[in-house]
Amino acid sequence: MQIYPVQANKPDKFGIKFWMLVDNDTKYLCNAFPYLGKDELRSANESLPESVVMRLMSPYLNKGRNVTTDNFFRSTSLARTLKAKDTSIVGTISRTRREVPAVLAMERAPLHETTLLRNGDGATLTVYQGKVNKNVLLLSTLHSTIDIGTNHKKLPETVQFYNKSKCGVYILDQMARRYSTRAAARRWSVHVFYNILDLAAINAWIIYRGVTGEKTSRHAFLRQLAEELREVNKEKRESMVPKHNEEEQSQDKRKASKRHQCQVGMCKRNKTTEKCEIYFKYICGKCTKTVEKKFYCKKCTL
Repeated sequence: MQIYPVQANKPDKFGIKFWMLVDNDTKYLCNAFPYLGKDELRSANESLPESVVMRLMSPYLNKGRNVTTDNFFRSTSLARTLKAKDTSIVGTISRTRREVPAVLAMERAPLHETTLLRNGDGATLTVYQGKVNKNVLLLSTLHSTIDIGTNHKKLPETVQFYNKSKCGVYILDQMARRYSTRAAARRWSVHVFYNILDLAAINAWIIYRGVTGEKTSRHAFLRQLAEELREVNKEKRESMVPKHNEEEQSQDKRKASKRHQCQVGMCKRNKTTEKCEIYFKYICGKCTKTVEKKFYCKKCTL
């Protein structure tokens, strides 16, 4: 599983931050909630990153799972808390943390060199010199022993694991942007609803493929889902419409000899004598849609 916040370098200039927990293998959204400012329920001894991770992971604690985070969440106190709940954590850690020795954070080792440090809590700190002037610090409670790769980059096992498990939230966010139900609105609550709708559709597509085993594309699945929801809503609306017999319909048509304003509201209140076949409201030519055409032979009309 993976926890990542909304990054500052994303293309959206403004937005609403969501904390999300995503399964790395299937990209299924396991848990999420928006950031609404200061949380009054958070204790004074608990930092915001620790509160977010523990809240997202609450349904999955004590089950032997692992969570991958970036340096915003990573700390040794969070690692100890999760390890007490039988949950491991892997993630980058900022070199400005108090628990990181200043000498180790600032030193420059030879290129592709790895330095390992362990503490009594079972956490392993990996310092990998990936570039000449930049090293990467990763803290892990999952790896008790770390193997070094044999290729020219000599990637340690923690770096390889982090690279494989760090992209769940990013891919999910990219999928939600690819096909979205968003429309222009001035209320932030409407945009939150659109975002929840997009994420729910992605989860439905993942469940559908997992249950049926079909390799259906997400575009085809969303179209089919929209059609099915449309049919259900259409049947529900038709059942709520009062039924009129033929005499009442003919009487209504005779009453419509006088022109009235269009009651649909998609035009500029045009005058009309026509009525909708379902709701019996006045409709003009601009607001009319032909759903079904029927053809009869000349013999049947004699």
